[in-house]
Amino acid sequence: MNTSKPIGIILGAVALIVIILMFGLPRYNVWQQEMAGKAEMAKAEQNRKILIEEAKAVVAASLSYPCDELPSTLLPSSYFKLPSPITIPF
Repeated sequence: MNTSKPIGIILGAVALIVIILMFGLPRYNVWQQEMAGKAEMAKAEQNRKILIEEAKAVVAASLSYPCDELPSTLLPSSYFKLPSPITIPF
């Protein structure tokens, strides 16, 4: 019986698989990290868009709120009359 031929084919196949894995796994790890980075960036972008939309909703709600007086930030500074400083005689 000649068993050296099947053993050679098996060893050749195993060596080929090892060589493929030696070059393929590092490239896969880099690709996997790149995809994870892209997913993180997409998530951050989506969170930013959500925050912008929430801020727009707050502004829109505050603009439609009925108000009898203007907020103090919109009034000129001359509108406010500051009291005279209190002096303490000694």
